[in-house]
Amino acid sequence: MNTPKIRRAQTITPFGPGAIHILKGGMVVVTAGLDYWFREAYFGTAAKPEQLAATRIQEPRLQKQLGVSHFRIPPGPECELPDQPELSVPLFRFPTWFICPRCGTMSKFDLKTDGVLRCTKTECRKEPMHQVRFAAVCDHGHLQDFPWREWVHREVAPSCNGELTFKAGGSGSLDDINIVCGCGSRRSLAGVMSGKFDDPGNDDAEERIGWSALTAWLTRKRDREDNKVSAGGESAEPFPCQGGRVWIGQTTGTRCNRPLRAVLINATNVHYARIASALWIPVEGDTDNIKSLRSLMDGVNARSLIRTSNSIGLPPPQIAELLRQRLLNELRDFSNEEILQALKIYLGLERPPAPDEVPQLDGEQGIRWPEYGQLSKAQTDEESTRRLVVRVADASKLPEWLKVKIETVSLLDRVMETRVFTGFSRLLSVAPEGAPGPQTLLWDKIPVNKEDRWLPSVQVFGEGVFIRFSEESLRAWENTEWVKERIASLIQRYEQVLTKNRREREEVSPRRVMLHTLAHILIRRLVFSCGYGSASLRERLYVSENKDYPMAGILIYTASGDCEGSMGGLVRMGEPEQLAVTFEAALEDARWCSSDPVCEESSLQGGQGTDGLNIAACHSCALLPETSCELFNRFLDRGLVTNFFC
Repeated sequence: MNTPKIRRAQTITPFGPGAIHILKGGMVVVTAGLDYWFREAYFGTAAKPEQLAATRIQEPRLQKQLGVSHFRIPPGPECELPDQPELSVPLFRFPTWFICPRCGTMSKFDLKTDGVLRCTKTECRKEPMHQVRFAAVCDHGHLQDFPWREWVHREVAPSCNGELTFKAGGSGSLDDINIVCGCGSRRSLAGVMSGKFDDPGNDDAEERIGWSALTAWLTRKRDREDNKVSAGGESAEPFPCQGGRVWIGQTTGTRCNRPLRAVLINATNVHYARIASALWIPVEGDTDNIKSLRSLMDGVNARSLIRTSNSIGLPPPQIAELLRQRLLNELRDFSNEEILQALKIYLGLERPPAPDEVPQLDGEQGIRWPEYGQLSKAQTDEESTRRLVVRVADASKLPEWLKVKIETVSLLDRVMETRVFTGFSRLLSVAPEGAPGPQTLLWDKIPVNKEDRWLPSVQVFGEGVFIRFSEESLRAWENTEWVKERIASLIQRYEQVLTKNRREREEVSPRRVMLHTLAHILIRRLVFSCGYGSASLRERLYVSENKDYPMAGILIYTASGDCEGSMGGLVRMGEPEQLAVTFEAALEDARWCSSDPVCEESSLQGGQGTDGLNIAACHSCALLPETSCELFNRFLDRGLVTNFFC
């Protein structure tokens, strides 16, 4: 089954590898893993090298961080050759259990099943069957069918293969849904989503932690429905995750022994995409001639010639010669060696030199430090005119109370962002300690050779406003006792979450929480005047307390996968006069929430939001759509914002 007509950016998020989505007509599918990408229609042969050349994207900083040789844009017209099959991103049909809406009969089919499936019973008259709306996942990223036979028979490996029937009552509750086997066994779905059983007097601690009954139901000592000893009795073995990886064609795998959770297929916690991104910044090692040539090759005439020639397999020297002939006037001042070098970089055959690295900053901080410096100054070179255009606003026009807090305001008339799908997690936005690596989940067999490793990516364009804050003001504010006491409870709760769930540690500091919350309340205020909805705006945080490489800035920007530009409304709101008005309105919003005093006093009651990792921040005052927030709406407190600017 091939990818429907969806935008390329959607194959990164929300429909990346391992994600469940519902197609037009109600068909439920899961996007296949990277082993199946760039193949001929319906899991055919692998693409030819010349077809893949035009899909390569180079972003050296991200490549080094993620341990891959290159990125690829999802299949599209650029990688199609004349008289050759279309390349695609395949889909698997999942869940594989289907229900007849007339008789309720349940039938299981293959992952590669396509088309409309119909009930075979005579009285149903070939009624189209539809897929069940339940699946099972674990926090190590596995996904499998709900174990219907095991559930109804209360056995790990039931010997009965009787016909199953799905009987749903009119209430729509799980208690009113019963699974009936031809052997007479019957069981409702009561408690399967919450970890609670039919017996309201159940006091088992394991069952009350919220894990699904799928894990614990065979370990019960008594059958809660009819007061009889269960089939397994005292010695019944548990039913943990079976290691299913349906996105790479495996309904079962190596048992991972993690608790198995029942979920609805459209639940948001079934697939948390992990996206790494980097803004394009000028390459320090490029000569002026190479920069000019790379800019010229992005023009309409040169780009069309390069892609056409590359798609039919012409080597770079021949393409360079064709460019020389076609664009004689534009290329008269460049040598053949320079043209060939720029062409190889453009085609992804050579990597452009990376910006200066900072040994003391690893991972994400190392990605953002070069951007932080570039966004703080104007960009006027020819290369930046197509990927990054920065104007530094006159901060002296800001009011005095704001001028002492803000160091630089930059207006990004044009910015290009490379977004890379690096993996996913399930149930938890951050995978717990011991879970498979993000890239490991994307492959059946991850390539051993680094040169063969790649990740899906898109490049998107937009506009934005970058605000750099005064390091002196921030350091003085961070050292006040009120701020330290305010953040202490949040840090304590976060330590408890880390101990309980063994997640990857993230930086939690007054600076990070304040700047993160400020970005949220500014976005919520900007939507009234800039012409974009809140889901169209994004935040990018530049935060570091490293004494040698400190960062304190926020970028509010918009980037679209469908067009190379923007409306200009966001940049206009970054002009000093408009920005001051926006700040005043945003801070006024932050001082009082419609849910106060409950929202403001939440820190005294254990916090609010996911895992209690917010203080004064709720849907009425500070939360944003999750596509706009880098931290999944955690680590927010408008009290720190108002205190910093008071």
